[in-house]
Amino acid sequence: MATVTEVSICSNALAKLGEDAITALTDNTVRARLCNRLYEPTRDAVLRDHIWNFALKRQELAQDSDEPAWGYSYSYTLPSDCLRVIKTDLDEDKLEWKVEGRAILTDESSCSILFVKRETDPQQFDVLFTDCLQARLAFELCHGITGKQSLAAEKWQEYNDKLRRAKGVDGQEGTTEIIESSELSDART
Repeated sequence: MATVTEVSICSNALAKLGEDAITALTDNTVRARLCNRLYEPTRDAVLRDHIWNFALKRQELAQDSDEPAWGYSYSYTLPSDCLRVIKTDLDEDKLEWKVEGRAILTDESSCSILFVKRETDPQQFDVLFTDCLQARLAFELCHGITGKQSLAAEKWQEYNDKLRRAKGVDGQEGTTEIIESSELSDART
């Protein structure tokens, strides 16, 4: 089985555009420079696009020494690798919280979160995530390399199709969460 690297991911994205592979992100070519510039923000965007099981992390947050100016009693700085808060332990008791900037604000004196982390090691990526990342990267690279709008639109559709399939598979791993009724959902019936 081939080792997955940033370079192999970028090279596969380039292949989707009919381009040659690169040997390093630091190669002195337009393709490599574009890959070097677009890889990390594209990876993070794809991580944010779904609750990827391989990128989930739980953490108890430390209370900030400064309290919010108004509206809430406590502030908790989010971890530096947090890309998306999924839920908090406050949800279990239906307690109020809100993300503002890089912090969670709440009236509760403790807070733990489940979040999508910034996973930077391609060896940790799920195979379907890697497939989605290559498709999204092909879209992001398309204009700078080919200049073809129609091809870019095709690559965007390919990314969305792959993401939809990956969400379906990824969402089947684990116990299904039970959605409790609320006044709003009850009103719809």
